[in-house]
Amino acid sequence: MKKKIFSILVCLILFILPLNLSISGISAQSDELQKPTRLGIDEETSDEYTADYTLAAQNDNLLFYADMEKGWFALQNRRSGKIWYSNPNDAVLDDVTTGISRTDIFSDYIFEYYDNSTVGEASALTFNSHTTAVRQKNVSVEKVASGIKVTYRFDTFGFTVPVIYSLLENSLEVKVCVDEIEESGNYSILSIRVLPNFGAANSDTDGWMLIPDGSGAIASFGNGRYNIDGYETLVYGREYAEEKTKISAADNQNIRLPVFGITEGSNALFAAITEGEASAAVRAEFSSDSFGYNNISSKLILRTVSTIEVNAQNATRLSDCNYSGDYTVRYWCLDGDNASYSGMAVAYRNYLIEEKGLKKTELSPALNLNIYGAIDVKANFLGIPYKKLKSLTSFSEAAEMTAYLSENGVGGLSVRYEGWTNNGFFNKKIPKNAKPLSVLGGKKDFKALNDYLTEIDAQFYPDADFLRFTSSGNGVSKNKDSVKNTFGEIVEQYDYMLSVDVEKIDGNNYYLLSADKVGTVISNFMKKYSALKASGISLGTMGSYVYADLNTEDGFNRTELVSSFEDVFKALGNYSIAVEGGNMVSAVYADKVFDAPLRSSGNNLFENDVPFYQIVFHGYTVLTTSPLNKTADDRLLFLNAVETGTELLFDGIYGDASALNETPYNSLYSTTFDLWKTKAVDYDKEYRPLLEKIYDKAIIRHTEVSDGVYETVYEDGTAVYVNYNDSEQTVLGIKIGGMDFETVSR
Repeated sequence: MKKKIFSILVCLILFILPLNLSISGISAQSDELQKPTRLGIDEETSDEYTADYTLAAQNDNLLFYADMEKGWFALQNRRSGKIWYSNPNDAVLDDVTTGISRTDIFSDYIFEYYDNSTVGEASALTFNSHTTAVRQKNVSVEKVASGIKVTYRFDTFGFTVPVIYSLLENSLEVKVCVDEIEESGNYSILSIRVLPNFGAANSDTDGWMLIPDGSGAIASFGNGRYNIDGYETLVYGREYAEEKTKISAADNQNIRLPVFGITEGSNALFAAITEGEASAAVRAEFSSDSFGYNNISSKLILRTVSTIEVNAQNATRLSDCNYSGDYTVRYWCLDGDNASYSGMAVAYRNYLIEEKGLKKTELSPALNLNIYGAIDVKANFLGIPYKKLKSLTSFSEAAEMTAYLSENGVGGLSVRYEGWTNNGFFNKKIPKNAKPLSVLGGKKDFKALNDYLTEIDAQFYPDADFLRFTSSGNGVSKNKDSVKNTFGEIVEQYDYMLSVDVEKIDGNNYYLLSADKVGTVISNFMKKYSALKASGISLGTMGSYVYADLNTEDGFNRTELVSSFEDVFKALGNYSIAVEGGNMVSAVYADKVFDAPLRSSGNNLFENDVPFYQIVFHGYTVLTTSPLNKTADDRLLFLNAVETGTELLFDGIYGDASALNETPYNSLYSTTFDLWKTKAVDYDKEYRPLLEKIYDKAIIRHTEVSDGVYETVYEDGTAVYVNYNDSEQTVLGIKIGGMDFETVSR
């Protein structure tokens, strides 16, 4: 009898124990979860392809396994059980991938390097960690706090590269210890692809990749949109220090946020570059007839190499302004409803709140105006050509424009004023004196405008461009203080006609200010600006431009410039700050981002655009659309705004657009106030009831609920349904008119 009772008690304990441990969600679960393993391994498989995973670190959310000889690892989500491998666990079974990519898929790092003994045109060569370190058994792995340190020794090239993996509370941090990299011999590392195959999925997998192009884009596996070069774009846009670079119609959207992600079924691996992002690129590869996987990763650019022609021969030179410090990427395991682009955006927003200081907006909902003051135009005096300033919108006319909108029911206004000081809309010299232009009415009328906007509780952002200039002056020398290439030559930026990709004859070509001067020129300007008593300022170009100075004598890398921007934003904490475009570092500090990205660049690899950017920032940093009066379909852009909770923007001049004839400012032809003022009032009346309800609320979910019908859900339960179809649609019992929207409060 006692034995029977004892047996019953044992059974009860064994039954209850897993339940208790399951509820707690901790270590017992690790005993039940599938362990990482390599597929297709048998007694004939070479040791270089096998793995012996041991548990190297764990916490309540994640398990981190590592092969202590090869440095390979596997990250497991405790809640879902999903394992993400540093390189595909089925790579031995891969019968699709050919060429050097066959060993690349076993590699956790892929390097570009330069042979310093090269004569002639520079070219980047590559090698991978598998062939030149793992296969040679030149990998050392040691345990460190909450993870491991892996050191690769590449004897062939004279490189040693250490990497630290650390398990954080809900993520894995990967740190390339750049300052500990050793180089010897004739070779120099140009770039490092960091974990190119982490989370890679084969061509039969159901999943997609989040690509942070513009507002965000989705590229589904097996969508038939193959491109042999895949996708690779610099974070924060092109490198202006490269000789004669130009903007083309195909790359008019940048990577604003240093993130990427990949999904597999109901699980996702989301990544953010948390240190060194300005010196990085995001790269994605897609499965094809000769490559068996889909992957996405980041690429650290340590230095650049350039070639120019000298006396009919090529000369090459490496930049000396190399990236220094740690380069870190953080990875989150997401599952269920969070394994979506909305879930990824929420994870990134939480990171920005916790570690970058992103704060809820303190602004009120507004209709936004981008007003243009003065431009320089051609003139003649006694047959001698010169340029003079011409007013497009004086300070009193700007007041008249805002008064019309206010008196006709627009409940809140925000005004960004370009071309009010210095040389008008486009700099000749870097601004210094913060003196309102007399052609616009001078200091008296500027003050009157500021007072009026304060009276009606409107936001006011006079704009100053501290990065672009055409001539020396105001403490800045074109020869000394402008960006240069690796040969010490000044790099002029060219103004191009996108439609035909030809340099404009009368374009505003310009130079870019060196990073070490940015803080000084802004500090000097703000001492004078404070006397104007404006509470806001627009630092437009600092939201869009990131560049290096490749000069070997006193250059800087892109990360150093971003650091100087961050110092400026912190120093101006007493002002309400606006920027344009909204790279991450500026969007975190700014109160408002004008012309935030609402779409991707339309790369043929992308299947859908998604409002990842808007989900991250809505309710925190206020975003505006591009100008409604400069688009071919303003109703479509209006609905884009409604779908994402973005404020409306109109570009405006008070005068007749004929004043723009024979000037470089033809993009302003549609901005005459009388042409769009009624439409602005009508759109504001239609949108304002919703905007006032959701302007400070975070977006928690966005999805396409029916073909051409999108649902956006806010933290207070408000749901907005936007129908892009011409005909009425009914979804979830809600009728939405054609090209219209409906709001449901819950």
